[in-house]
Amino acid sequence: MDSGTQSRSDPLTELVRLCRYCGHVNAVDETERCAGCGSFSGLTTVPRPQGEARGRRVRLNLRIHRSIPIGVTVALVLALGLWVFWDALGLAPDPPLPSTSLSATATAESWPLERRDVVNSGSSPAAVSGEPSLKWTFQTNKALVSSPAVHQGRVFLATEDGRALALDAGSGGLVWEYSTGAPSSSTPAIAGDLMFFTLKPGVLIALEHATGRLRWEKEFDDPLLASPIVAEGTLLIGAADNVLYALDAVTGEELWTFETGGWITEPVSYLDGMVVVASQSSRVHVLEANTGREQLVYNAGRGRGSPGAPAVDGDTVYFGSYGGRVWAIDRGETSRFWDGASLFWKTNFYVWGLANTPPVQRASVWAQDLGGEVAYSPAVAGETVYASSQSGRVSAFELETGDEVWTTVLEQKVTSAPSVAGDTVLVGTETGVLAALNAGSGEMRWQFRTGGAIAGSPTAIGSTVYAASHDGKLYALETAR
Repeated sequence: MDSGTQSRSDPLTELVRLCRYCGHVNAVDETERCAGCGSFSGLTTVPRPQGEARGRRVRLNLRIHRSIPIGVTVALVLALGLWVFWDALGLAPDPPLPSTSLSATATAESWPLERRDVVNSGSSPAAVSGEPSLKWTFQTNKALVSSPAVHQGRVFLATEDGRALALDAGSGGLVWEYSTGAPSSSTPAIAGDLMFFTLKPGVLIALEHATGRLRWEKEFDDPLLASPIVAEGTLLIGAADNVLYALDAVTGEELWTFETGGWITEPVSYLDGMVVVASQSSRVHVLEANTGREQLVYNAGRGRGSPGAPAVDGDTVYFGSYGGRVWAIDRGETSRFWDGASLFWKTNFYVWGLANTPPVQRASVWAQDLGGEVAYSPAVAGETVYASSQSGRVSAFELETGDEVWTTVLEQKVTSAPSVAGDTVLVGTETGVLAALNAGSGEMRWQFRTGGAIAGSPTAIGSTVYAASHDGKLYALETAR
């Protein structure tokens, strides 16, 4: 055997062709193309030991580089899943609790919130069935679009002409005035010694209701069209950024937020540690008041936004929606993550004729067609829920069954949510008429005409009804006893 043959067969001196791209070791007598990756340009001639060592490093580097994106993706998915389950199971740290238990509390002589109380009942024990007479009016410089609040003999109002006002309930005389410089569509919320209201450009203000002195204010990045409520130390206000904000009522500090998917233009409701929020989206959410964690989400269906305030009576939530429906759902139910997909496929099976009965969404109690767009909050009194639609229809339904008790057609567009005062239902219309209907039968009791459309729901205390009109006047009507 000659020396040349010995050199080629010796592993320490044998030459090989190393591919620097994939690390494959090729024989020198093979084609110029790498047998591992097919590369023509990445081959270099080196001794076998060096080639094998460098090849191992190249292959190791390749595995590391390929595994990094996969590892990052897996880590992100695991982190997201952990966060979802952590939050869903209530294991995430709770947000801070409010510093007080301050609440807006309705009494027989007070109407401290837009819909009177934190459950948005829209009803009071007032007796206003007799014919009304004008007690007084208060003139502002622009249309009034929101209801007043009444507390301790005073009427509180936030106006479109950039003011917050306190009036004497007996005479309509001005007690104090606070200049805001911006319009408001908010009914003030009165709790403790404070008055809370919003400005459309996105400002929330807290004043001392006795004097009008500023206590604090908070700016938001988006418009505020809804009225606040105050319950157990928490001020709840929805915004045009689709977010519900929970703030400490005394300090204005943020406690938690919740994204709804639609503008929130009306107050939320509160009962027994749970918050119910409806928005311009088709979903109604039930949240834990201390944390903002979602317990239930109810989907009214595409195109069925729920712009009005939800009313709560016991375990049942009542709300209206675009498309002319009034809904009742059980707020005590808990959503499951598969509910959406399950409802989707069950609905499709029914449409395709593969199921005999339509699916029933979790938490459904009943739904009734009213006609027109039910863009306003329902009112709850006794065993009846009252609702109005923009088409001019006002209806009463049994709370438990949804059976229609009566329907009255006003032959004009209704522009306000109904309010119930004792045995009388009050609604405002586009032509400026304040209509009083018999709560038991729907028959007209009396009408009073203002100079403009009535957009805010009527407020009733004792024998007095307050109505805010687009003619810029707040009307106080005294009804016969």
